[in-house]
Amino acid sequence: MMTRFSRLALVVLTVLSSTAFAGELVLKNGDRLQGDLTRLDGDNIIWLSDSFGELAVAKSQVDDMSTSSLFKVTGNDTACTLLEMNGSELNYSCDGGQSGTVSLLTVEDLQPFEEFHVAAWEYTGKALLSGSYDRGNQVKDELDADVDMEWRKGDWRHRVIADYDSDSVDDEATVETYLLSYGGKWFFADQWYWYGEAFTGVDDTKDIAEQYALGTGLGYQVWETDTTALSFEGGIVTIKENLDEPEDFVEGDVFDANNDRTSWKMGSDFTYAFSFGSFFNRNHYIQAFADAGNWQLATDTGLSFPLLEVLTGEVKFEYDVDNQPGEDNRREDKKLTFGVGYSW
Repeated sequence: MMTRFSRLALVVLTVLSSTAFAGELVLKNGDRLQGDLTRLDGDNIIWLSDSFGELAVAKSQVDDMSTSSLFKVTGNDTACTLLEMNGSELNYSCDGGQSGTVSLLTVEDLQPFEEFHVAAWEYTGKALLSGSYDRGNQVKDELDADVDMEWRKGDWRHRVIADYDSDSVDDEATVETYLLSYGGKWFFADQWYWYGEAFTGVDDTKDIAEQYALGTGLGYQVWETDTTALSFEGGIVTIKENLDEPEDFVEGDVFDANNDRTSWKMGSDFTYAFSFGSFFNRNHYIQAFADAGNWQLATDTGLSFPLLEVLTGEVKFEYDVDNQPGEDNRREDKKLTFGVGYSW
């Protein structure tokens, strides 16, 4: 017959064992590690072992896993419990009633729910300035300013880009170009996101007096780590342009000042961080629905690198193609800039 002391000891042991062994990690070689899942980190899972402390285990070596921790799963704002694994798929169930699966091998964003709940917005960005001032045989002023800011939290990411160029040669009228754009992303699945964008600008080099656009679509984050990231997206964009009259325009000539169109758009964004700097390549292609010949291609390729504690240098090559440029405008534009600025 079990005494009162033995019953109490059994209860204590049960509580202690359930606390000590909150989860179990089963590896493909048959090893079992008691403990709990802490987070995902690239190709590894971070497992807090009861016996060995914090361990980084390759996702590809995991055969099964159980954990009592609650996590934030992309596309769900409530706490989620991870259930049994089915192959490499993690089944989950959330407080809001949602359930589903994510692939352990490809999932990038899985963090403890409490950390997500109290986390603040993350802000990054850079502001760069370059230019020239010539007086003598040539009178020339150039100014190029770029600002790129991003802030993110959970499933949401926001980005604002501002670009201003001003050129004046031999006291002629200043040629200005500016573009202000906003883009927002909402990750409704581990790697899939919806995006919305809006931009406005002026481009004297292409006789664009005003330009406005609204767009939306879907994107896919192929990968994103501390070292590199790659994403693709595609959607629809509506563009409204008001054009300046050509210099040789005379009254009575036929001139359509509006260039409004709805187009489909494709884009890509790639970054790779080296020990000495960061390489980036951004592309977008826009094709009008109503006119197969009305398309534009824009690419930005460059390298950012630290100069001092707070200063950043950047070399950027811009290549733009407008297959149907305005009168007296060239089809291609190329620009190489060297800038210095501040990053955060």
